[in-house]
Amino acid sequence: MSLIFDGSDEDIKLFLQEAEELMQALDEDIVILEKEGSNKELLQEIFRAAHTLKGSSGMLGHVRMTNLTHAMESLFDKLRKNELKVTAELIDLLLESLDVLRVLSDELITKKESDIDIDSLVNKLRIFIKEEKEEAPSSLETDDFTPTSEDINKIAEAEVKGFGVYDINLSISKECPMPAVRLFQVIEELKEVGELIKSTPSIKELEEGKESFKLQAILGTQEDEDRIKNILKSVSEISDCSVERHSLEEARDADRREADLGIEARGKSPEELKRMQAAVAKTVRVNIERLDNLMNLVGELVINKTRLGRIGHELQENYELGDISGDLNTTTALIGQITNGLQEEITKARMLPIEQVFNKFPRMVRDLARKAGKQVDFYMNGKETELDRSVIEEIGDPLIHILRNAVDHGIETAEERKKAKKPTAGKIILSARQEESYIVIETEDDGRGIDAAKLKAKGIEKGLIGEQEAERMEEKEAFKLMFMSGLSTSKSVTDVSGRGVGMDVVSNNVKKANGSVDIESEVGKGTKVIIKIPMTLAIVDALLVSLKERTYAIPLNMVNEVFRMSKDDVKFVGGDETTLLRGKVLPLLRLSELFKEGQSNIEKDDLHVVVVGYSDYSVGLIVDSLVSKQEIVIKSLGGYLGETEGLSGATILGDGKVALIVDIVSLIARLEKKRRHGSKKEDEKISKLKKAEER
Repeated sequence: MSLIFDGSDEDIKLFLQEAEELMQALDEDIVILEKEGSNKELLQEIFRAAHTLKGSSGMLGHVRMTNLTHAMESLFDKLRKNELKVTAELIDLLLESLDVLRVLSDELITKKESDIDIDSLVNKLRIFIKEEKEEAPSSLETDDFTPTSEDINKIAEAEVKGFGVYDINLSISKECPMPAVRLFQVIEELKEVGELIKSTPSIKELEEGKESFKLQAILGTQEDEDRIKNILKSVSEISDCSVERHSLEEARDADRREADLGIEARGKSPEELKRMQAAVAKTVRVNIERLDNLMNLVGELVINKTRLGRIGHELQENYELGDISGDLNTTTALIGQITNGLQEEITKARMLPIEQVFNKFPRMVRDLARKAGKQVDFYMNGKETELDRSVIEEIGDPLIHILRNAVDHGIETAEERKKAKKPTAGKIILSARQEESYIVIETEDDGRGIDAAKLKAKGIEKGLIGEQEAERMEEKEAFKLMFMSGLSTSKSVTDVSGRGVGMDVVSNNVKKANGSVDIESEVGKGTKVIIKIPMTLAIVDALLVSLKERTYAIPLNMVNEVFRMSKDDVKFVGGDETTLLRGKVLPLLRLSELFKEGQSNIEKDDLHVVVVGYSDYSVGLIVDSLVSKQEIVIKSLGGYLGETEGLSGATILGDGKVALIVDIVSLIARLEKKRRHGSKKEDEKISKLKKAEER
């Protein structure tokens, strides 16, 4: 069924932005509400968010969304009045309602009605608060007198005429024999002094004999509040009345301002909100695609800045240009400063607080724990830490899998924890912090920990490692088996984990972001997963090296050190080249052989070695020569060459030539795979020899 909404495409776009922020805030607050059910301030925030969603959806003509938010608002009202207690079942229902709201908001995009049964969910909410089933509103008019888009237009017209707009609420005495007549009299009195924009009951309903002891009205008039009150009091049998300046638009503006200010605005005084709003007034919303385009343009500037510097240097070296050469160098230096400043500002504009990812996890952890029948206290630190949007997109899935494993595998049941003399509720801490140009994200739990022996046994069973290799393998190496596809130590398969998938996704996604992941664990104490990723992936510092006539770029954040060595220092272990570096064996890899550049450095007496590292694994790359350190703009090869092993992209150098970027992570992964395969074959040989001896 196609849907038609009131409002332009721009109105809908603004509503969807506001609704997403409000629904995310509700998601977070409802989870907190389960632990802080008596927090009045929190309940007020939740009530206000639901009220704003109801009013905004009503003005767009989204009846089903208005009906659902109205029922949710009624429930929140009961909670804040202490007429209802917070329970786990109540939180489940509210979170279910929130999920449905997200589906309903999508209807504004698709313009098609979803097949979700709203009436049954609304009835669940009403039954929960012990209300009798109410007839669902047939229009946008709801119990709390939500104005329609037509009413809003009338209010705007009244304000253009110079009228003041007032909300009027009054009650007729219960002893009044004919309340409809009295209400009709009130309406006639109001029409004498202004324009009646809306009333409940309406004039038509009163003429048809509808009985009511209450009246709600919106009046546009040039009279002041006192004059209106006196007119109302002149009507007999009115027991109570109030006249207030109409505040719907002000309330919506305030809610929108608070949504713009974000989480920091909660609980602030009006004066503090004004100061924060003054800062927000200087900001604008920008489509993220425009920022991506700006970053691409800045990347081109960085490339051409380098080229301009190179041209100036060559002119100075080869020609006598006098002052012109000096002016060119000065201008080039100035353009370099401007480009660097522009790059820094665009990079900052692309930076987002990691809370955009983190804020989705309390709800997820709560649902997983409830499904698994476990008690979990979830804490988050460092949500204000910022990193590039492209990096944020890569870390969402890894964190989901890590947290799922923490709940399903890590945290024990309440009974198990009691036996282990632990608190019945497990603890999971998700934190983020900045270390130089990296972001470190840690997930720590106080659960059962990881048994390295079980991991090794599972690895042997799956044929991933040999018995001899398992014996030689240190605990830290054993933990890395978790990142191998198909390995799971779970005794039972659940809908959360235990299918042998998940942690390999973590490793792959982190590698895409040029990051590393490590695990620390102790049986019976808990587990910590540490992810380390660069803050941005677009423009990085690199070490340029040469192989014959070609230049390659190695990301500087992967380089540990550079040294020269004699070819006599190269030793062979199992057919592979290695050397000793400060008493430790360092595997060597000739890039010329890997990239088919010929055997240019085989005969050299002195070798240039670039030591690169990923996680706790290092390898020495043998190159022909070191060129320079340079800032490079990473360009993807995907559209041209597809996935190329050992290369992660390309960049344009100052002389206009293309340099390929070495993918250190995939190189090391390949070496580890080769080493493991070699160890496995060696184990098979030893096993055959042992069997032969036994015979």
